[in-house]
Amino acid sequence: MKKNIFYKTTLFVAILLPLVSFAAGDFKWLIKDVIGGYINALVPAIFGIAIVLFLWGGVRFMRADEKERIELRQFFLWGIIALAVMASVWGLVAFVQTTFGLDNTSAPSVPNITSIEFQD
Repeated sequence: MKKNIFYKTTLFVAILLPLVSFAAGDFKWLIKDVIGGYINALVPAIFGIAIVLFLWGGVRFMRADEKERIELRQFFLWGIIALAVMASVWGLVAFVQTTFGLDNTSAPSVPNITSIEFQD
């Protein structure tokens, strides 16, 4: 039993050692790049799923009889509310980022041809 715990601990340390050494004591990159990357990929995916579900509800609404249409109206209402809340939160986050200068763009700006001054 102790050997098993030793091997698991050794494997865990061997996996995390490069992460810690590259971080040099600063784990800000882990939050910014790894977790931020997942969140930046997750938000549009959630929007896409919500829109697909909303459209699927529309197809169901067109094919439904009168009794089901009453239930599907609630589905549409909550779908519109969910999409509005998601868009509002996403817009609020973007507003706060630009207001306080929290943009997560780490790439240097590339000069365009109009900003280069040529000497005669």
